[in-house]
Amino acid sequence: MDTTLAKSTQHACNLLLNSGLTEDGSLGAMSNAAIANLIAKLKDIFEKKHYVWSTNNLIGIRTSDVYTDEFTDIGIIVEGDSLMAYPISTKPGMKYLDHPENANGCACLKEGQYLNMWQFHDEFNGWTGDPYMMQVSPCNVYREVNHGTSINRNAHVDTGLFGVNYHSWKGFNSEHVANLSAGCQTMNESVLVGEVLPHLEKSFKGTPTTYTLIHTDDFKA
Repeated sequence: MDTTLAKSTQHACNLLLNSGLTEDGSLGAMSNAAIANLIAKLKDIFEKKHYVWSTNNLIGIRTSDVYTDEFTDIGIIVEGDSLMAYPISTKPGMKYLDHPENANGCACLKEGQYLNMWQFHDEFNGWTGDPYMMQVSPCNVYREVNHGTSINRNAHVDTGLFGVNYHSWKGFNSEHVANLSAGCQTMNESVLVGEVLPHLEKSFKGTPTTYTLIHTDDFKA
């Protein structure tokens, strides 16, 4: 029996549910109970929002609207009764916020459930140098022009195919998002390859993947 658990999963349980876990990477009864509680809470949020809950779910949790330029949000993969969490950014990096390539402003993904949004691309030495999830279905993004310190929820919302992918970049292990994201959902390469990739391949390869982005405020409702 595997008795190890990513510390980031314990951290997510503590942050979202105040589970009181020692973040030591040791899987025990308290961690198992916290994971079960987190899955139950996610299911409850999905039900209240009338979202589809599948056997396998790819979820992003925005922990703050502030543009931190860091990986302070939470990525979650739920596979049946198992859950893993890891640090991601659901917001664009400062490079593209400060210098948008789109004349309408930099994209920031709006919370919601995007059915069949991504297709897994198993491409080492491809676009990113690592496998990634490529956008194949429309999503909604805020367009940030002359951005402030946090997401402008009164900004114009665009709907379409914008290349909002789920990825890292070969050799990218900075503390800052920087130029890694102009609206994509991103993580360090060590997180992608070392933790996430086997689960993406196992649960989402070969089929369009739905992505659900929620907010920590949803846990307070």
